[in-house]
Amino acid sequence: MNLIVCFTPLQVLIAMKAIAKENIDYNNIRFLYFSTVKDKRHIKYYNLISELAKSSMFITEPYSIRLLYKLKKELSDSFYNQVLLGSIDDSITHYLLSYSKFNELITFDDGVGNILKCGSYFNEQPRKSLKKRFFTIIHRLLGRKYYLDNVKNKSARHYTIYDSFDNCVKNTVVIRLFEARHSMILDKHNVKNIVLGTMYDEAVIRNHAIELKKDLMRFMKHLTPEPYYLPHPRALDSEFKCFEISTGDIAEDYILKLLDQGFKINLYGFASSCQFNLLSIPDVKIYLFSSDRLKPAMKDAMGMLVDVIPNENVISI
Repeated sequence: MNLIVCFTPLQVLIAMKAIAKENIDYNNIRFLYFSTVKDKRHIKYYNLISELAKSSMFITEPYSIRLLYKLKKELSDSFYNQVLLGSIDDSITHYLLSYSKFNELITFDDGVGNILKCGSYFNEQPRKSLKKRFFTIIHRLLGRKYYLDNVKNKSARHYTIYDSFDNCVKNTVVIRLFEARHSMILDKHNVKNIVLGTMYDEAVIRNHAIELKKDLMRFMKHLTPEPYYLPHPRALDSEFKCFEISTGDIAEDYILKLLDQGFKINLYGFASSCQFNLLSIPDVKIYLFSSDRLKPAMKDAMGMLVDVIPNENVISI
């Protein structure tokens, strides 16, 4: 039996490529999907694996001691030939590995976090403060044996969708999720503006989330043609409902369908993983939002995009 663990729709697509590369039979897969949001998008991508796997669970319960107890009960008597997972910095991931017995660990990208050199994936925070030492003791009592560096060192192979960037995990194997294609342009005016949301509370400094949303809304109201807004998969924001698209597709799949329908795409965002994923797709023009409200880690991702897009495609809001 093999264990597959995902937290996002994008991870499902990466996992399926890794499953194919590893020649794993779906009849020998146990699939765990973690998301506190259970909407049609998450369900659609969860089903891509769950409908083929031998067993599967969609877990909506947030991180808690109660959840850890359930996971330990589920996994402690199991043995897996291979464990495949993303979100290598997530505490749930670390407990899953601690509670499981397995031969080989294989990791894959969570998103842009895997290539941000100033981010938490590259640099695990030292656990020297009194508070961190206290929680380390608690984690040990709860059976946790793995942390970020353990996972990176234990990984036999890491599947990445970012060919041109250094990854936080070595031994990378590049996979292609979104193949280059030209849209069949029916009319030169067939252009759609797509704005990608972010997790604003996580992206800003000093509680500037509300102000950043206002800045973005002002920009969108003056954009022609009127933009469509795709929220982050974990977002629960309501401010952009007037522009929001209702779709069961992740942003990449939605945009590729628009290309097939004959549209060119102007893709706006805050250095979203979707923008990195579609960099090489013809007829998708990447526009990057810049703001003094953003955290340094966000600016690091922006810098990586700035190097590969025209200067005029960087927009201060």
